[in-house]
Amino acid sequence: MNTTNPVGVVPLQYDAFKKRDPETYTAERIYTDIADAGYVGVPVGPYSGESPDAVTAKLAGFGLKPAPAYLAGGEPWKSANRAPLVEKAKRFAAFAAGVSVSECLIDADGWGYHTKSGKTRPELAGRITSADGLNTDELKHLAETLNAVGSAMLATGNVRACLHNHVGTVIESETEFENVLAMTDPDTLFIGLDTGHLAWAGADVPVFVERYAPRIAAIHLKDIHPGVRAKGVAESWKYGTFAQNGLFAELGEGFVDFPRILATLQNANYHGWLLVETDVTTKATPRESLRISREYLRKLGY
Repeated sequence: MNTTNPVGVVPLQYDAFKKRDPETYTAERIYTDIADAGYVGVPVGPYSGESPDAVTAKLAGFGLKPAPAYLAGGEPWKSANRAPLVEKAKRFAAFAAGVSVSECLIDADGWGYHTKSGKTRPELAGRITSADGLNTDELKHLAETLNAVGSAMLATGNVRACLHNHVGTVIESETEFENVLAMTDPDTLFIGLDTGHLAWAGADVPVFVERYAPRIAAIHLKDIHPGVRAKGVAESWKYGTFAQNGLFAELGEGFVDFPRILATLQNANYHGWLLVETDVTTKATPRESLRISREYLRKLGY
């Protein structure tokens, strides 16, 4: 049994259930389900206005610990957005340090980014081409801003900013991810990988992990169904249509090669969080979703 990597969960599979039945799916219910399934942490950030000590104490009441949070990038390819994003990053870093978390994931945004075709990135989900990305100046501004964010977070709380890939944003494809990584300081900006979104974008995820393992500081373990992906790409589905048709899978029920990915991380001495994430579940309950993925990781020794 591997005991060096804490296993947490980003409980997105509860979102739809909370909307339908908020009285049942309270925070207390969700935290109880998470702990009962065998996870030890959940992401927390400066969202509620509560102090780091208060948040830590609340989670401890359920036997849980704070895990790395998610910072929305806010169109970081626009130079005018750099200063406010850096200030926001400082707040996130201070909070993370206050809850004894040393990483924070940050995305590159782009949900409303219009490509040369006139379509938005979510409308082109899973089939991005080189013509759909940032132009040279935008890419330069993005890299500079991410370096600034990384420096600010390290200086504020010794927190590592981890660039997070996500379908529908301007860091979707493997090429887009690698371009930004090549333009940023590896000692300042780290990787917060989402395995499922990279697979959805068409990348060979285990090969990517083997190439960049030393720079990976946080990871979302996500699985997807290859048949749903293939059908959606062939039929030019929008982002939401993939989710509605059951793209997201519990760990081990899709096609992402987690044994190979985790072995690579272990060989690279990765001791960080393993954060399970299923964006939308097709299971009867989110509790069942939690259980399936946790049992799968146990079988792999985690």
